[in-house]
Amino acid sequence: MSAALTTAGTPWRIAFATSSLQAAWAAISAGIGISARTSIGMPPTLKAIPKSSGLPPLPAVHSFLCTPADEISRPVHRLKEFLQKEIPQQAYSPAHGS
Repeated sequence: MSAALTTAGTPWRIAFATSSLQAAWAAISAGIGISARTSIGMPPTLKAIPKSSGLPPLPAVHSFLCTPADEISRPVHRLKEFLQKEIPQQAYSPAHGS
C-alpha cells in the first residue's frame, strides 16, 4: 500500500501498527486510518473504500499454500477449500517432479 501511495504522490504515514487483526479493526473503526485488507472478517461497522475515492489501485498479492505431495490433513484440506472459495484467484497447480 505504501508503495502505491508513494508512486501516486499521495502523502502518507504509519499511524498505528499491530500484529493483532482485532486491534487493527478497532483502530480503523476509531478513524485512526485506513488499511489494505481483504473483506474477510471485516466488521459490519466498516466499509470498503470505493474505487472512486482517488486512492491508487493496489498491486496484486500472490499467496501460496504449500503442502506435502502426498495426502494432506483434514484441517489443511479445509483451509485450502476456504482459500479457494473466498479469495479470488487464478488457480495454479505446479507439476510435481522435474
